[in-house]
Amino acid sequence: ATKHILLLAAIAACLAKQAAQEDVIVGTPVAGRNRPELADIAGMFVTTLPMRVRPEAELCFDELLARVRADCVAALENGEYPLERIIADLQFPRSASRNRLFDAMLVYRAKAPQVELQGLTCEPIRFDPGAAKLDLTLEVEEREQGLACELEYDSALFKRGTVRRLAEHFVLLLDRLTAQPDR
Repeated sequence: ATKHILLLAAIAACLAKQAAQEDVIVGTPVAGRNRPELADIAGMFVTTLPMRVRPEAELCFDELLARVRADCVAALENGEYPLERIIADLQFPRSASRNRLFDAMLVYRAKAPQVELQGLTCEPIRFDPGAAKLDLTLEVEEREQGLACELEYDSALFKRGTVRRLAEHFVLLLDRLTAQPDR
């Protein structure tokens, strides 16, 4: 499995444990350049896939990981189906204060290559909109030293200590998974 799939399974397991449920939906953005005619067009083409994960208590993590991998492959095969259309087809009621399909998101960024354009060096910059877009967003960025993680959360819903405990559980889970993936 890729790091992205491993992280998706791990955060879904943490969220399920925290919420005491065995069924969670986590949104995750994926590249939207599946068609060759988009290859030469400048711009960012991203779509968000809602990933339903069922981290049942009796599953060991490698079984959960296999399920999440299979579900991700299937979702990517249908990745051009717009999220807005999924929501419309499911006929969820509108709400200005809530995302209708998922409340948590995983954003995974592989190490970005350094780009040079006619003597200019380009590098990504961070933008803070000042407010959480969802209840909880885990951003993971690959760096030379390892993975850097950041949790953005809606402070009206979560206390800082709650989010800190979630982060600690996530790191502990990743540590245990690398030591004993079959548990």
